[in-house]
Amino acid sequence: MKRITITGNLGKDAECREGQGGHKFVSFSVAYAERDTDAKDEQGNPIKEAQWADCEIYVKPENSAEGIVNLLKKGRFIYVEAVSYTHLTLPTNS
Repeated sequence: MKRITITGNLGKDAECREGQGGHKFVSFSVAYAERDTDAKDEQGNPIKEAQWADCEIYVKPENSAEGIVNLLKKGRFIYVEAVSYTHLTLPTNS
């Protein structure tokens, strides 16, 4: 189990899909800045590189996935706090 916190801007409008039993999932991607502690710009400030996190929200049938989709529009700044029970895949600098 990993706890993650991401703040950033949505890369595109959220999308909703329906799974088995009427369960819905809302998918979206968040662009966030990752600071490279070793790299510095000309003024000596740490360089930040844009990274992407793909997120998916499980929505219970009694809740409104459409309401979430209406809020999550491209460019909107959001805060995501979650627990990953399966895996967390973040880009690596290779």
